[in-house]
Amino acid sequence: MSPELISHWQNLIHAAGFTTTSLSEQVATRTTLGKILKENGPKPNIELIMKVADQLGVSLDYLMMRENRISVSSDLNYRKAVNKSAERILDDVMAAAHIRLRSTIERGLQSGDPNLEANYILPTLLGWWHQQNGLLTQADQLQEHFDLVRAPNPDDATVEVIRMGQESLAAQKLKTNCPDALNQLVQTFTPDARAEIVRSYYSASQSRQPVLSAPIRVSIPKPLVDNPIEVDFFRLQLPVQAGTGERFVINYSFTV
Repeated sequence: MSPELISHWQNLIHAAGFTTTSLSEQVATRTTLGKILKENGPKPNIELIMKVADQLGVSLDYLMMRENRISVSSDLNYRKAVNKSAERILDDVMAAAHIRLRSTIERGLQSGDPNLEANYILPTLLGWWHQQNGLLTQADQLQEHFDLVRAPNPDDATVEVIRMGQESLAAQKLKTNCPDALNQLVQTFTPDARAEIVRSYYSASQSRQPVLSAPIRVSIPKPLVDNPIEVDFFRLQLPVQAGTGERFVINYSFTV
């Protein structure tokens, strides 16, 4: 963490009436915030960052001093922290045995418990992506939970969604899994926002590693929905390649 970010955290902690010790106890971190908030101290992972923001009552953007940036993308330091967290989740999943995890999910699906399903889709998706080495294959059990976006060129005006999963967040909010509906939603964004989305998906397609966004807020207007709504969510992007060599980006979005 930079000296400026360390000072920012310290000021927020004190303003909220905490000490680094008391806040460490609240967020149940193994490495105390006192050690983290030192020059060259260990970097906080995304789970800890989210817990600290929640306890302090501030947004992730404000906590990470990103409040003046467009929230459809993440800065380099934030992205590195997120990717390290994703790697830890993946390691935990593989160490706990993938077979047992799938068995648990299947029992949840059979029982009709949507919360149990949602809790396991993210690590299962990461585990699948790792096992397939980024190839778009053997995704039958997961493909209804994500959307598939063609990897854009950096100078494209927009992105192209070519498939929507029936259980994806976009399909649930738009009440359809027709890709045209999501493409039409993107067209309602400002030119700057669309350009930022293109940059995000182009970067993800070239990264060869999972990319988790900062919190995103999207407004869905009429006539795409009966009543305009706002949706807050995180977006996991996974770069994949089809057997033909064409590149795509998997978009798995989940609510905050």
